[in-house]
Amino acid sequence: MAGEKKAPGNTSEKAEKPVINQNKVQYFFRRVLFTVVLLFATAAAGVISFIFILHFMTDSNDYRSARAENDSLREIAVATENEIPLGSGEYTVVQLSALDTEMLRINPDYVCWISIDGTRVNHPVVRGHDNDTYISTSFYGEPNNLGALFIDYRNRRESVSNIIIYGHNSIQGEMFGDLHLLLNEQFFNENHIITLTINGSTFEYEIFSVRLTDVYDPAYTIYFSSMHDFFEFAYEINAPVHATRILTLSTCVNEGSNDDRLIVQAYSLSNECIFGSPEISSRYP
Repeated sequence: MAGEKKAPGNTSEKAEKPVINQNKVQYFFRRVLFTVVLLFATAAAGVISFIFILHFMTDSNDYRSARAENDSLREIAVATENEIPLGSGEYTVVQLSALDTEMLRINPDYVCWISIDGTRVNHPVVRGHDNDTYISTSFYGEPNNLGALFIDYRNRRESVSNIIIYGHNSIQGEMFGDLHLLLNEQFFNENHIITLTINGSTFEYEIFSVRLTDVYDPAYTIYFSSMHDFFEFAYEINAPVHATRILTLSTCVNEGSNDDRLIVQAYSLSNECIFGSPEISSRYP
């Protein structure tokens, strides 16, 4: 009837269920996910930054230590340059120069001194019992990531047609860090002689190749069964036809894969064997 009121609780109409706003739910979960990702990214960035700073500090300390050691060794080299040759302990059967005597006193693995005009390559060279030790050991025998310059341990009297010397590519220029300068044609034309000093005698090598390559390059060949094999090797690396002694300098490349290398190759102007002298061959059978 008109005007009749419905008694409370007797309504036949059902109450409407609350409508969940799907957009708000999705927005909430996106915010949570974004926050979690942001926290992880911040933490990862912090870890990476810490590792980078630690690595930088380690490299800086290694560089300062290597620089100090190299400066000390260069001072010794200058001080002993004009000294009278002296005998040296177990090597008294031969006369060693003052430089060799002092270097051998510091490190019995010492072989020779290498220098390249126009660069900071001016260091003693060692030869260990493997090719691993001096990657992270200095000439003084101290742990250092810049290591020392070292001759391939396989280079002995019967395998010296291609002498290989390894060294790190320090971005500050120590060790073989300046070899990249030879990639510049003008610099190369003005500084293309490598000098090895052994027992007061100098052996000059003229550079004929500077190239970016990898560890599979034929330049790393050491053993040759005959002169014919060696000349085939020399032809493959584009050495001068009259070359009979090769010197190979090898360093890593800062940008690239672990297998990438910068190689400098030179040939002996005298064709003399640096291990031929008694003071060297008596130490390296």
